[in-house]
Order: sequence, then structure tokens, then C-alpha cells
Amino acid sequence: MNRWVLGIDTSSTELGIGLWNDDGPACGLSRYRAGTHAEHIAQAVGYLLSTHGLGPDDITHVAVAAGPGSFTGLRIGAAFVKGFCFMRSTPVCAVSSLHALAAGAGLPDGATVVTAFDARRGDVFWARFTLHGGTAMRQTDDRLCGGADFVAALSGNDYVITDALGYPRSTLPGSIPAGLHTRRAEDFPVQRGLACAGIAANTPADSPLWMCAANLTPHYIRSSAAQEKMTAGK
Repeated sequence: MNRWVLGIDTSSTELGIGLWNDDGPACGLSRYRAGTHAEHIAQAVGYLLSTHGLGPDDITHVAVAAGPGSFTGLRIGAAFVKGFCFMRSTPVCAVSSLHALAAGAGLPDGATVVTAFDARRGDVFWARFTLHGGTAMRQTDDRLCGGADFVAALSGNDYVITDALGYPRSTLPGSIPAGLHTRRAEDFPVQRGLACAGIAANTPADSPLWMCAANLTPHYIRSSAAQEKMTAGK
């Protein structure tokens, strides 16, 4: 039976959907329109499946970017996956959003890439990966730190890919010193949904990243500002 992996990334302003099978990447779709993921995700998935003559029951595995990233976007992705897999035992792989961005960046083999999201309040979500044979190999866990600490962790050989998550007054990439290889995710196609599917396709079946859809929860790394205010008021 041919394996079909559906990948979904709603962690940022990009809605990324991808399909991967046993022969490798099949197709991907990206849509950059902030605040429209809930409106377009079902349509985008349906379109990709129909281009390959597939239906929901033909999808053997699902990969979803579980965070960090946009609180609203991550909830939309998780909710869609739970609905898509309802009444089916489709395994779900919870992929790091930072990993998906690194894997889909299209950088040369051997490159060290740091992916960074604006976490607001002067903070940054980030992680470092090394590319080998088209695979992004993790060098650090996903981290949250202040902007100054993030800059101090960078080296001159890093390719830094930033994502402002749609915030118009982002501290990224303005906080990054001149001279480093820097890209804004908003300025070039990444195909993060396809990258999610590829990561899942290469993740061993016994990895803790695999779970049933009912157990899927976004990995925010930290609480939202609203949640922190509620906690402080108790």
C-alpha cells in the first residue's frame, strides 16, 4: 500500500499544505493571507487531494506543525486535524514549526540554519539545524529567550531565517547584526506544509512525535499574554 502523508502548517501567516508519498514529495500549496486559515484550510486540503485523485481515507498519515507560533494559527491547525481524522485511526506526527521552516528553506547541503519567530514582548522562539542530504538535523531544542540572548547565540556561519508571524512591528530581523546570512520567511516561498509531510515521512514509527489525533495539542512553549494576566489575577 502506497503511503500518503498530508502535511499542514498554520503556525504563521502562511497556510502551508503538502502531500508526500513513498516516492517523495508529491505537491505543495502555500497561501499568504493573514487571518484566513480557518476559512481556507479545508478548501486547500480538498484541492490537493483532488489533484491526485485522493480522498480523506487514502491519507495514511498526517503531519501538523504543532508550534511554536501563532496561538490562533496553531489552534486552527490542530482543530482541523482532529476533525479530518475523526472516526479514523490515522497516525498524527506533531512537527516543530521551527523544524518545518528549516527543512523547507532550500539552503545548500551542509548549511547551518537558525529559524526564529517573533515571540513578542522582546522574546524570540528559535532553534538551530544542520542540513544533510536534504534533511534538517536538529542541533538544539526549540527555545524561547530574550532578543539579546538570541543574538548572542548566533555565529557568523549561520543562515538565519526569521518569521515575524504577521506582527507589523517585529523586532526581527532588525535585531540581527549586519553581515549574517539573513532571510525573511515572508519574502520567499518555503512550502512548510510539504516540509512537515517530509519530516513525518522520515520519522520512525516508534517516535513519541506520533500520536492519535485526539491527543494532539499545540506546543506553545509559553502561555499567552492573556493567560498570564489571568494567572496573575488569581
